[in-house]
This record gives sequence, structure tokens and C-alpha cells, in this order.
Amino acid sequence: MFPLRANLLDDENLVRLQLRYVIAHDYLLFYKYSEADNTVYIESILNGKIDYVRVLKERLSRQK
Repeated sequence: MFPLRANLLDDENLVRLQLRYVIAHDYLLFYKYSEADNTVYIESILNGKIDYVRVLKERLSRQK
């Protein structure tokens, strides 16, 4: 199944979010997959040239 084939983030602070990502040209698409309702939730699309771990951590800290 496609949603589960992508890699999970391996950053110790972000791994609990269960975010997966796929690479599309210069971009990284971050998403969560819900097996319960068989749905993919797009969390973020970021340019791969930036420090995406820092950006995701900043967004996470704002959500708390």
C-alpha cells in the first residue's frame, strides 16, 4: 500500500508524530496516514533545500 511505503522521519523529536515523507522534485511532502479511515493527511510541503527538520519543529512548538 502506497501510504505505508514512504519513510518515517527519524528525528528523535519528530518521530512521535508518525510523519512520513515522499520526495517530489525539489520538494518534500510530509503526511500522516490513518489506517482507521484509510486517509492520507498532508501536513506540509517544503522545499528540500531548507532545513526542514527545524521548520517542522518550529511548527510543532507553535501548535502546543
